[in-house]
Amino acid sequence: MAHWQNGRWSLLVLFVYSLPLVEGPKNILWGLLLALWLVSVATGKERLRWGILEVVIIPWIGLCALSPFFAIESSSALKGCWDVLRGTLVFWFSRDILAREERRQAIVRHLLLATCLGCLCGWWHSLHGLPKALSGIPYAKCMALQLPAVGHFNHSAIFLTMVWMMGIAASLDNRFFNRQSFSWPLLKKHFHRFASACRRSRSGRMAISRTGMLPAILWLLDRHLLRHQWFTRTAIFIVGFSLLGTSSRSAVMITVAGSLFILWRTKPPAWIIKTALGVAGLSLIAFAGCHSLRERLLFRGSFHERKIIWQTAKDAAVQRPWTGVGLNNFKNIILPSDDPMQLKTIDHAHNLYFNTLAQLGFPGLAALLLLLGAAAHRIWQARKSPTRGPLWFWIAGGAWFAIAATGLSNTSLHHQMAILFFLTLSLTGSHSTKTSPPVP
Repeated sequence: MAHWQNGRWSLLVLFVYSLPLVEGPKNILWGLLLALWLVSVATGKERLRWGILEVVIIPWIGLCALSPFFAIESSSALKGCWDVLRGTLVFWFSRDILAREERRQAIVRHLLLATCLGCLCGWWHSLHGLPKALSGIPYAKCMALQLPAVGHFNHSAIFLTMVWMMGIAASLDNRFFNRQSFSWPLLKKHFHRFASACRRSRSGRMAISRTGMLPAILWLLDRHLLRHQWFTRTAIFIVGFSLLGTSSRSAVMITVAGSLFILWRTKPPAWIIKTALGVAGLSLIAFAGCHSLRERLLFRGSFHERKIIWQTAKDAAVQRPWTGVGLNNFKNIILPSDDPMQLKTIDHAHNLYFNTLAQLGFPGLAALLLLLGAAAHRIWQARKSPTRGPLWFWIAGGAWFAIAATGLSNTSLHHQMAILFFLTLSLTGSHSTKTSPPVP
């Protein structure tokens, strides 16, 4: 049983690293996690638990599954159905894996590291467009930061907004990042135990450890690197500055508003305020020094132009109020003459709610609002839970706010953003058990 759970935990951590970094392995890891979860349910190792959120997710999945039968283009609707199914099932197969408190904390730390690596890769590609940006080419077309596996800068901005809110909330609790200096003797001791287990494993006398090689490596990484305060400060700084690099105005404004609310309602340590001020100061320097970025952030026309696209969505809902045009079919109802942004194609309505209304009709919009409401109810329950407490309320609440608020100007609940959102909900939906972390 321990080997089974540790194997699933290792795959989930690798899955989290794949979200901002690589696309192909993510789908393979998702398939493995789903298969192992189905085996656990079939053999009785895991029992399905039902609450309001679990019940509300079912009609959301059902409406999306029926979408291809009424869609203008069935093949596109099937792709959209796969995207919805991939995101929602993350909630189901990760709940039992994250039942332990220490694993819930560790997954947030690993997510911060994975996002930082994705930001560094994004900046590496963005800097290649710096000469074009300085020559006057629009910033969004040549230099806007994109996470490798997330893609479009608006999507990357939503992903970074969620991770920033989660990181700020997590840093308020000393249990997450409770080490201020390296303990070299302890690291040496753990490393020698790990190396000794490797030698015994190669000789065939015993397995590498009770937890396996990969869980042991992940434990060493989390124990001796990710729990340090300097890692927290560096990660939050990189994520915050990278968010500005995406040049997404709505995401930046929502991040500032959400962060100020969290800091107002809690008692943050001084280093969080200093880190936030550092991000703001460096952002102002970049804002003043890059004319292309300044034009992008101050230009007011984009939000106004979205109204034309939203009108197309409303017209589609009037024509097909009960079924919608089908998932991923918005591109089939908007004409090139209606495209004020002068894009080659518009795949969505640049608004989560109008997009759902156009693609799934009024039943789909009702299911979406019920889903967000049930998620808010689950998060609010975590606030007074003796096993979860206000920490998980702020972490999951920050992710929920990022999805719901950015949905006013972008289609936020799809692709990697949906996966991360449902993974965050599983943090509040797990049942905590008092166990100690595995030692390699």
